[in-house]
Amino acid sequence: MGQSSLLTRAGLVAVVALGLAGAPAAARDFLYKEWRFNTDAVHGELSAALVASLRAQIDLVESLPIKPDVLDGFRRVPVKVDPETLGGHGFYRAQGGRNAMHRIELGTLIEPPERPLLLRLLLFDYLYERVPDGKRDARLVGWLEDAKRSGAFPYKTLVHNTENFFALGVAAILWDRDPPEARVVRAKLRETLPDFYAWVVAAFYPAGEPAH
Repeated sequence: MGQSSLLTRAGLVAVVALGLAGAPAAARDFLYKEWRFNTDAVHGELSAALVASLRAQIDLVESLPIKPDVLDGFRRVPVKVDPETLGGHGFYRAQGGRNAMHRIELGTLIEPPERPLLLRLLLFDYLYERVPDGKRDARLVGWLEDAKRSGAFPYKTLVHNTENFFALGVAAILWDRDPPEARVVRAKLRETLPDFYAWVVAAFYPAGEPAH
């Protein structure tokens, strides 16, 4: 059985998906900077608007002052562009445990350039591939429980489960420009969960937290 994490208009929702076979690289993959997206599922050429949207999502990630090895790891995550994304904007699939099949699937909706859709989905992969014990990591589970008890986070999606807490919380720390509540989430995480905030800074930034 596979694990799939779905990003909808309302936020991130964990769902269960059945097995999925990997596909070879497409001859007409979307290529930009050091990123390659599989576009086999798209009929015809990508629209100019979709190309611009995908490039903006990549530019957003590339603009982050994060550690080079983290950014390089992001670039290596398999990404497929597919019009059929379970009704959502995109989701992350992982099957068979750590280092098995894993992939991001992006829809063909045009995303606002400030919305960190790709970043959030990449963070799902980071959680599964680079955090010890993934969603069962004892520190993350504890921080999530602390967040719930604090009452400081009325955003139900953020505290829905460990995966959402990690992806949305880390994304708000790394990129707090959109959605509007992201800056509030970032400030509340720093104040309410300083150990989690410090852990994110140490894991992602090369030399302490940059000025925002």
